[in-house]
Amino acid sequence: MQVVLLATRECPHLFLLKRCLNEMGVKYTSKLSDENPEYFEKFEVRCSPTIIVDGKVVYRGMPTPLKLRSLMRARAIAQI
Repeated sequence: MQVVLLATRECPHLFLLKRCLNEMGVKYTSKLSDENPEYFEKFEVRCSPTIIVDGKVVYRGMPTPLKLRSLMRARAIAQI
């Protein structure tokens, strides 16, 4: 499962989202809008953060920890 976080440099939720994913043991990469504009165009990002899993937008905005666990669990199960 490849998880990518797309966010602006000023995004107040990015730190918390990264912390939640780290606590869940989910590996991810993060891309900032000013350094990677091609990702933001490709995925039509209008909200920060945006969560991409295996090349698909799975969530726009900051999910609750429960919703984040549910999203990651569903994606992990789908790959089995």
